Amino acid sequence: MPATATEAARPEAPGARRARLVGVLVLAAAAGTAAWWSMRTAGASREPAGVFDYVRDGVLAGDGGAAWRVLGAKARLDYEKFARAMAAGGNDPAGAEWRRRVGLSRQDLATLPPERILERDFTAYAEEKFRGARVYRTDTWDSETALIYIALRDGSEAHWQVRRVDGIWKVESLPPLVDTGGNLMVGPGEPRRRVPVPDKTVAPRDR
Repeated sequence: MPATATEAARPEAPGARRARLVGVLVLAAAAGTAAWWSMRTAGASREPAGVFDYVRDGVLAGDGGAAWRVLGAKARLDYEKFARAMAAGGNDPAGAEWRRRVGLSRQDLATLPPERILERDFTAYAEEKFRGARVYRTDTWDSETALIYIALRDGSEAHWQVRRVDGIWKVESLPPLVDTGGNLMVGPGEPRRRVPVPDKTVAPRDR
């Protein structure tokens, strides 16, 4: 039956108006989150060095999980093995100091998901290592693989092997494994790659 003129002009109930407003706000927030995430990950997809820039900026902003998001499958597995080894390893001073800095017990390391451990790991060293850190050199082997050289704030260096996966650069190995001949240890069937040795007579920040 068609609505009468009186029914058509009936004002909207306050509850319905509120529900409609909430729906609009939720949609706007979702759109904003999607745009923010797109901008946050864009840097990691453009060039190899963008992977480190994304992690550094995320960690300094309190987002320790940024590192886990750009790890490839192999790097995630490697870090999980590292965390479990730190849980079951001996009482070496370096391991004990690392556990103290990240604030995790052996029990924590044995039970927490590796992404939570990595988050605590990177956050614990945010100011000491990541503030002002930068990529000072990139060796691109082909369109899909590169090695980035990172100068950290404390004067140390890090070297990350990165690989393009579905158009986005991700960390393949952190750090990469190098044999005694200076060759990168890669997967079965892949060509061995020589890892250049940086000039140690030049300070990392001057390269």
